[in-house]
Amino acid sequence: MRMFVAVDLDENLRRAAARVARAVRNRLEHAESCGVSWVGPENLHVTLRFLGEVSEDLARGVELAFAGPFALAPFELELVGAGTFPPSGSARVIWLGIARGADCLVRLYDEVEARLQPFAFERENRPYRAHLTIARFRTPAPARVREVISSSGAGPIGRCAVRFVTLYRSQLSPKGAVYTRLVRAPLTGVAP
Repeated sequence: MRMFVAVDLDENLRRAAARVARAVRNRLEHAESCGVSWVGPENLHVTLRFLGEVSEDLARGVELAFAGPFALAPFELELVGAGTFPPSGSARVIWLGIARGADCLVRLYDEVEARLQPFAFERENRPYRAHLTIARFRTPAPARVREVISSSGAGPIGRCAVRFVTLYRSQLSPKGAVYTRLVRAPLTGVAP
């Protein structure tokens, strides 16, 4: 099964992010861009770690590893602005940025990595960069796409409290991915 670890947005922030995604989508359509797959509002989340295909036995072990609380205290996450990955060349991902809470997300990422260490998942070869993916390009994006997205003017989008880390199962279907919550672990640390 395909698995990933994420931080969920509350309903208000999910709606606000979806509005910004629609505005970016409308601008791209006016720029005649194509080949973009948009994340549905119900699937918007901040990924901490994508695990990929995992055997049933390994999945059970990972679920147990994520059953306990996280050492970090609950914190506030704020979304702001839009951009693309990678930073140069053809864009492959359209994202919304994290203005507040990025440092806490890095700390969560580190704890996720520590919990995965016994399972020998290959570590990412680049530093974790917190963001909210709103779309992916199926084909190389034209150069003007970066300009359209960066000029979209998406300022502060909204904020929400982060109180849990969630382990998900992802099932691909012709209508898009379907996410099933496997484990929801609370943040129970003390704020500094």
